[in-house]
Amino acid sequence: MKERKAIKDRFRDKVAIITGGSSGIGKAALEEICKEGAAAIFTGTRDTGREIEKQMTAAGFRVGSCQGDMANEKFCRDVVALTLQKFGKVNYLFNNAFSFTAKALDATSADWERIWLAPWRLRAWGRWWPSRCASRAGDRL
Repeated sequence: MKERKAIKDRFRDKVAIITGGSSGIGKAALEEICKEGAAAIFTGTRDTGREIEKQMTAAGFRVGSCQGDMANEKFCRDVVALTLQKFGKVNYLFNNAFSFTAKALDATSADWERIWLAPWRLRAWGRWWPSRCASRAGDRL
């Protein structure tokens, strides 16, 4: 597969919030937008965010992480507040968070309940709350 070449400074002075940025497509998007000059706050439900933040900061990127549930309004407000506190504005919101398990036969009843119930909550609230909270950042958008 051909590797994509980053466009240097394409997103210089821009700030992004990337939900679901601690793994998969979200993490790939985080890495790419940072390579192209943006600062970013990313979220995830896993506890790997702090380690990813340390690695990316050590590599020279301006990032921050938040662990929590994007279907929770307070968490979404906190993500936007952290972004404004750390970087002063929000230019982009990449709504990527999605509930998933890769445990297969090792998954517990609670894991499956989260998979089947959480997507409804995430689709309904996890797309709306971040958008609403980010848009309320007012003239800092």
